[in-house]
Amino acid sequence: MRTQRQKTFARHHFAALALWIIVLGTRTSAAQAAGSATGQVQLPDGEMKEGLRVRAIPKSPGGKSRTHDLRKGDFNYTSHAYTFTIDRLRPGKYSFVVCDGLDYRSEIKTESVSAGSVPTEVDFLLEDQTRGTDSIVLVMKGPDGRPLPKDVPVFLKQAATGCSVSKVLTNENGVAEFHGLPKGNYEPSTDEADQDSP
Repeated sequence: MRTQRQKTFARHHFAALALWIIVLGTRTSAAQAAGSATGQVQLPDGEMKEGLRVRAIPKSPGGKSRTHDLRKGDFNYTSHAYTFTIDRLRPGKYSFVVCDGLDYRSEIKTESVSAGSVPTEVDFLLEDQTRGTDSIVLVMKGPDGRPLPKDVPVFLKQAATGCSVSKVLTNENGVAEFHGLPKGNYEPSTDEADQDSP
């Protein structure tokens, strides 16, 4: 016959095993419920450039945006294009865009992402962009309503995508000046550029 100590150990062992199975099952279900997107980003003349990012922005409220930084290791020398994959996307519609500053013009592509192992394919062919002529001059203020001190980084982002197109430092009067902008809607921010949703 088993002792009381053995019975207690057995109960704890089976409880821990059941908990492990539940946790594993939850993680597996979450992984199966997520989708992904993959594709290529090709620059004019098949060149390379540092600092490009691909963003997946959910169309539904409460969704999480995801970003993939294009690195040298993502460049395919055969196709002369970057390849990317964005995982952990909740099923639904997304706007995909390449954050490229002001050097290139990239269209916003809307695609549906489904749960499972088959990724949504999204390809981009960037075009050279002519420098714009618009300017934005802002007085950046802190929570106390006073102008920010000198040399605070300010990012200018596209309102539709959250992509940063320019970065400047405030002057001694808290003024941030952006020049050479294409026509569009922009929002200033002192947060780091192109952050994902929490």
